[in-house]
Formats: sequence, structure tokens, C-alpha cells
Amino acid sequence: MKTKRCFFIGHRNAPESIYTNIVSTIEKLIVENGVKEFVVGNYGMFDSMVIRALQQLKTKHPDIVLLLLTPYHPSVKTVIKPQNFDEIYYPEGMESAPYKTAIIEANKKAISSSEFVITYFKHSSSNTVKFIEYAKYKSVKIYYIY
Repeated sequence: MKTKRCFFIGHRNAPESIYTNIVSTIEKLIVENGVKEFVVGNYGMFDSMVIRALQQLKTKHPDIVLLLLTPYHPSVKTVIKPQNFDEIYYPEGMESAPYKTAIIEANKKAISSSEFVITYFKHSSSNTVKFIEYAKYKSVKIYYIY
């Protein structure tokens, strides 16, 4: 049986007020949907809050696997693994992605390998919305944070 995975995508400038909703949504996926793997980037306030929430929930659910997404090969850009995270996740096939579009390609690969996405966005014209449309196209279940 395939391990269920969740990916996070959201605006860099997310307000601290959504933190409790992030925690409760992640916990719901763990408890009600059996999600065991969580993939998050490290580019802004939304990702920072998700990392903090995952670190907190890892103490309560030690069997979850926390993966920090990196769009650049570790030999190109050093990435520091956050506390309680299990590994750095560099998606397969990223070696040929141009440096300028690596983040876009890594996000698409993370979405494609996930059953769930948790997202926060404020403006409908953002890149996040484009990734959510891609997730819908890939039939990924989306949870919106408000």
C-alpha cells in the first residue's frame, strides 16, 4: 500500500493568525486520512509556519515523515534540515531543470507525488493559484487554509 503524502503551497506573506488552522488541518489528515509523509519548501512565512507545525506534530505523531523540499541539487545549494525533519527531498528528474525554473518544477513534482495539498493564498492572480489548478488537474485533494 502506497504511503499517503501531503504537500504545502502558499503565499510567502501569510499571517500568523492562520497557524492554528494549519496545525488542525495537518492533524486531521494524520488522524482521519492516514497521511504519513509531509513535504514542505522553505520559502516564506507560510512554509515557516508549516515547518513549525510539523515539528510540533512530530512529537505527538512520531511515525510521520517530514521532508524538506529543495529545488536545487544539494551540491549546488546547501540546505539545512530543520529539527525533527527526516530528510531533504530532492525530486527525481530535477537534474535537467533549468536553475531559473527549478522551484516551479520541484513544486509540480511534489504535487504530482501527493494525494493531498494544503494551501493558503490571498490573491487569485498568484503563482500559488496556478499550482492549485495543477493539483486539481492531477486530482489531488486540496485543503484551503483561511
